[in-house]
Amino acid sequence: PWMYDVFKEENDKLWCMIERKELVFEELIKIRWNNIFKRLGIDADGPAFETYFRSRLNESAIPVDGAMEMLEALKRAGRGDCRNDAGAGNDRWVNGIGAGSGDCESSIGAGSKDSVKGTGNVIRDIGRYILAAASNGPYHQQIHRLELCGMDRYLDYVFISEKVGYSKPAKEFFEIALREINMDRAASRKNAVSELSAGSAAVRSFSPGSAAGSGLSVGNDDAGGGYITAGDCVMVGDSLTSDMAGGRNAGMYTCYYRRNRDGVITGDVDIAVDDLRDVAAAIISLDSRTL
Repeated sequence: PWMYDVFKEENDKLWCMIERKELVFEELIKIRWNNIFKRLGIDADGPAFETYFRSRLNESAIPVDGAMEMLEALKRAGRGDCRNDAGAGNDRWVNGIGAGSGDCESSIGAGSKDSVKGTGNVIRDIGRYILAAASNGPYHQQIHRLELCGMDRYLDYVFISEKVGYSKPAKEFFEIALREINMDRAASRKNAVSELSAGSAAVRSFSPGSAAGSGLSVGNDDAGGGYITAGDCVMVGDSLTSDMAGGRNAGMYTCYYRRNRDGVITGDVDIAVDDLRDVAAAIISLDSRTL
């Protein structure tokens, strides 16, 4: 266990440096294992082990306990199975699940810090909530891990830092994600109008492009298909810095997942949960009161 503790401490230090824009990911992978081996008193080739580590990590995808149940509950709510006083038919953006511990964990409900841009993705028919993942790290790795654990089927968008061009908690990360979603929504509305003009019998339901990711946000659209703002979203994650501070600074509501159940909350959050299974109910309750 002490070896893992050293790894986590050194790894978290480097990811925090990335959040503060003191380091870029390409530099992290060059020095991470040299730092860890030095702490452990091991004489080994850090960059060579990094290559091995990343190859094994790419095939590892173990969801945090309760993550799949959370996604299923939110997707059911999106289909109208979990209605509340806010009514059905509204679109919400749920962005990022997990997030926070760097790339030592699984992409969703786990804590990776990767985020992906969702251009050119498959269109899905969703209901009330738009589910998106927000993560810092390498794009292809995170996408692959989401597919391995089966979380990709729940997600409508994935925003990963390598493709977005910014890392959480940068405000630009969240602005680009919202712009991507709203561009798809505008295009969908235009297509629906075109179909009606051509005499179509039915209006095609809007559904955003799909991708993959980590971290959670919920956006409210009472008009159904309207413009989604940061104030319509909830950022869910396990990092007080990249997720909570990032979401809050972008103007989103925040839901903090306390992994250790006794974690001290340093900063403002709107919701705090100890079990991911409680996230959906908390968001639906918040939705009925504020979104």
